Amino acid sequence: MSRPIWVTISIDTEEDNWEASSLPTTANLRLLPSVGQKLRERGVRCTWFATQCAIEDAEAGAWLAAEWQSGHAEVGAHLHPWNTRPFDPYSPILPRETMLSNLPESVQREKLASLTGSIVNVTGRRPTTFRAGRWGLGPSTARACHSLGYRVDSSVMPGISWESVDGPSYIGAHSDVHHFEPDAIGVPVAPSGKTLFEVPVTVGFTRPGASIWRALQRRVVPVPGGPQTSGLVHRSGLLRKVQFSPELVPARDLAAATRAHIADGARFIHAYWHSPSHVEGSHFMATDHDVDALWRRLDAILDTAHRHADVRFGTVAEVANALDRSF
Repeated sequence: MSRPIWVTISIDTEEDNWEASSLPTTANLRLLPSVGQKLRERGVRCTWFATQCAIEDAEAGAWLAAEWQSGHAEVGAHLHPWNTRPFDPYSPILPRETMLSNLPESVQREKLASLTGSIVNVTGRRPTTFRAGRWGLGPSTARACHSLGYRVDSSVMPGISWESVDGPSYIGAHSDVHHFEPDAIGVPVAPSGKTLFEVPVTVGFTRPGASIWRALQRRVVPVPGGPQTSGLVHRSGLLRKVQFSPELVPARDLAAATRAHIADGARFIHAYWHSPSHVEGSHFMATDHDVDALWRRLDAILDTAHRHADVRFGTVAEVANALDRSF
């Protein structure tokens, strides 16, 4: 009998462009019903991480509320600092402050409270799952989440660093689901009244042995004037580090990484993308062919998982509930 593995998909459900704007557009959200139908046809139970712009869009907000109320999906909070109230007209957000964790803790909490209120007002339900915009989770962000009743975070991308854009590093972060305390993100601890539960997005490798590859990655020392060893290995094709995002990664690498992930005994796969990627000409999708390729790449993950494991679909919160009991 195949070993069980949970599969969850999350979509950052947001405005069309990532630039700060007083009048953001949300045309991509018109496609949510057709995207939801494609996911249901595949058996997927999606978590829609909604920004304030998305949840307050009348048509999209009504659809998201209906999806959540019907039990087809979950709505989580996705905070873009530049488009989430309150705004300070005398102090516009600086580039480094688009990374949520770089804002003052009080401002982070005010914005998260505002976003939470918007979701409650539209859906009638209080979100308990959170993802920071630009993956910008910091200790103060986690404390704000905890104080506002969030139970699950999904901002961690193990093995990836955002330090080049003033963000956090998740190079050493734990890759399985785990409880963590705000001052030690990515470090598993026993559950307590101080902890949040992390369901990280999946970052894997195209060959089994992820624990070895992660340990080697942490020990790579850049050679002055030369490339890092990990970069050479990646370009050779012998081993690739793979974010489980069908926006970014070819189908063959996603299939290989899925096989390796299952062979390594993983308990879950968490793939993600952004709602503007359903539209030709968006950040990751230059043409309709690219949009079609997103679905083929998702199928590379799902089909491979079905061949090698007993797939169980859940939202991010459902995966947290299922795996928390066995952590």
